[in-house]
Amino acid sequence: MTKKGMKRASADVGLIMTVYYLHRIMNILGAKLFKKYLKVLALFILNFVKQISSKIRRFIFQFILLKFTKNYFFLSFNRLIFD
Repeated sequence: MTKKGMKRASADVGLIMTVYYLHRIMNILGAKLFKKYLKVLALFILNFVKQISSKIRRFIFQFILLKFTKNYFFLSFNRLIFD
């Protein structure tokens, strides 16, 4: 078997094991409690991603604004001196 085939096979085995363990957890907790847990987990992850993306957007905006204002004031200052 080639390495390319081994990678594909290991991905399939990983997926099968993930489904197996999720099925076991669902059987232990019950379907209703497991669904509630998944909803809470999904909301937590979405909230986390929202906060991170908000911080990244704010950082990018501040970086661009700082760069623009720095260049603008530098050009304005040069006009005042040499005009």
